[in-house]
Amino acid sequence: MAGAIAASVLMVVMVPLVKGPASTRDLPPEGLKGSGRISLELAVVARGADGELRRLDPGAAVAKDEVLLVRYHATESGTALLYQQREHQPPELLGHFPLEAGTHDLAGPEGLAGVSLETDEGPLALVLVAFAAWEPASEADALAALGTDDASDSRPGTVSRFDVRVQTGQTSRQP
Repeated sequence: MAGAIAASVLMVVMVPLVKGPASTRDLPPEGLKGSGRISLELAVVARGADGELRRLDPGAAVAKDEVLLVRYHATESGTALLYQQREHQPPELLGHFPLEAGTHDLAGPEGLAGVSLETDEGPLALVLVAFAAWEPASEADALAALGTDDASDSRPGTVSRFDVRVQTGQTSRQP
């Protein structure tokens, strides 16, 4: 019996020492709930000239006359910067947007965020860089997040990318 008590006391003392001090690098300031980093997923639909919506898979072909609409799922509220990036070109900022926790259409004060494709051809990426409400959300921070090959834990923000191929003419419609 005494041995069991001694072992349990030793376990209580050893567990905190084995775990060591907690890292606070990615934790939000005290008093704020959340994981410290937004988890983010993107879905994109193409709206044709006739107003019909077509769900896209990453890498899908889209026509120049379509407009891309972005839908996101975020684990917490924050701010996001939307970029488009053409092949062999730097990312181009399209706008700053508020994020809400849950699944929502990407929208700003002027309504839904739509990306026109009329001047594009070839590979195009839509990239959303999200920051938790307590993180700074500057363009410099977003570009740092886009330009680094470091592990995702060491870069600012959370990056989610959706690639398409812009083609001239009609694309096949999915039922």
